[in-house]
Amino acid sequence: MKINQHTNLIKDLMHFPVVSVGVEDSIREVESVFKLYNMSILPVLAKEEPVGLITRNIVEKAIHHKLEEDSVEELMIRRFSVTKSDEFLSSVIPIVIKEGQKLIPVVNQANKIVGVVSRDDILRVIKVIESGKRNRILGQVDDQKDIESLLKKRLGQELLRLLERISQAAEKFGVSVYMVGGFVRDLLLNVSNKDIDIVVEGNGVEFASVLVDELGGKVKSHQKFGTSVVILPDENRIDVATARLEHYDHPAALPKIEQSSIKSDLYRRDFTINAIYSDIDGNLYDPFNGKIDLKLGKVQFIGDVEKRIKEDYLRILRYIRFFLNYSKLEHSDKVKKIIKKNISGISNISSERLLDELKKIIKSKNFLKLFKDPFCEEIIRLIFPQFKNFEIFKKLNNFAKKNLSKVDYIFLICLMIIDDTDNVDYFLFKFNVSNAEKKRILFLKKFYDEQIDKNSFSEKNLWKVLYYNGKQSLRDLLYFEIFRSKNINKKLVNLIDFFEDKEAPIFPIKAKNIMEKYNISEGKLLGIKLKKIEEKWINNDFKVSEKEVAQVLEN
Repeated sequence: MKINQHTNLIKDLMHFPVVSVGVEDSIREVESVFKLYNMSILPVLAKEEPVGLITRNIVEKAIHHKLEEDSVEELMIRRFSVTKSDEFLSSVIPIVIKEGQKLIPVVNQANKIVGVVSRDDILRVIKVIESGKRNRILGQVDDQKDIESLLKKRLGQELLRLLERISQAAEKFGVSVYMVGGFVRDLLLNVSNKDIDIVVEGNGVEFASVLVDELGGKVKSHQKFGTSVVILPDENRIDVATARLEHYDHPAALPKIEQSSIKSDLYRRDFTINAIYSDIDGNLYDPFNGKIDLKLGKVQFIGDVEKRIKEDYLRILRYIRFFLNYSKLEHSDKVKKIIKKNISGISNISSERLLDELKKIIKSKNFLKLFKDPFCEEIIRLIFPQFKNFEIFKKLNNFAKKNLSKVDYIFLICLMIIDDTDNVDYFLFKFNVSNAEKKRILFLKKFYDEQIDKNSFSEKNLWKVLYYNGKQSLRDLLYFEIFRSKNINKKLVNLIDFFEDKEAPIFPIKAKNIMEKYNISEGKLLGIKLKKIEEKWINNDFKVSEKEVAQVLEN
């Protein structure tokens, strides 16, 4: 086996800051750290120097023998090796292969711990190197090369300049910045994406403010999660996240956040294709072979599937979304089994988070794939039992298919929930949609419940809908009827075009003018008279004469 001594440094593999325990900590205290961070081995420190290792297995055995109050010093592994950040990978291979050490502390010149590298990290790199797949991106980038050429080829000068300015800001602020997530995936897939996702080794929220100072725009931050969104003057987005460790007080709880390194940040992620990242210069890092999975169309969890799901049950829905968008393969029987086993955990997820993930699924370009995949459909039905009308999407007419991108997620939800049951009431009770969205849903439901006759879609009636309910409700009504029909109604299609540039009529009669001209006092009677005039105006194709106004006022 040959290891490239010039590209495989320990500093490129190590995790920091280090989760550790103190030499004087009790076994009970160490147990709580293991549970909190869901780890299997930890370094033991004395004045920041590594003095031993402790495994979860040792702690569990100690507790079994009622040794909870013993110090970790009494039970820790004392014989272990350390390494330094500027050492090559080849120097630690004997430690993990021959000695079987599962965690290697990384120390500085003063023997203070600065990071750790795991046996799994090293074996993973060795496996990639042995397979000859290092940094090979979808067969388009050769071994030992970066994605600089992809950046230049697939991004316009505007975006390249933006990345350069982000890099300059990071250097000025003293942090390391990496591109991650959808931006890198889309780059590898040659998909246009002007929204940049970056992770910062340091304070991402503060760096987002630095970017606004340098680039202009505005920023919205979530201090609790260490995330920010920078909206640039040209409306492009930069999603900024702090490289972080996450731990959960209990399954499905919102994570508690600690600043960390990019390496540790990647280990908390759900899927291999979500853990590909690049520095601003275009050097690609892919510790879980996500680019290979991306090429194969494989949505694969990082590490233990059940553990990932139990950390956050929303990952069940995220799996469905990523499968619809990226998978070219069938579901793994193992994954299907584990998802079904843990589906009840979804009940612990807030309705806000469920709705947010549902939006992403519905808005995805491969949304219709959901209705062709029995497993995905089954999971959505289990999580959202009020969604009944899936047959509509399986039999969409050509107009509906071509215009799917023109309708939003609320409209598509309406198609799934509006029928002669109480699905709408159930949905609105469970999910907190905006008042405007609620109004749209209830309007379509009311229209559906009423007897629809040949006049319901007459031009005259639709003008009334436009006046009373607004253009959005009018569009919803026409699209709703077309989408639900097996055959394309050309009359309704023409009406969509007709009303596209039309605005709601404005009632021309003002109370003030009537009071002055007809000497009528303000009050209930005036309100009644105005209402009758308005009705006459509406029923007369939004026209009313002075004579008709006078007749109403005199009666």
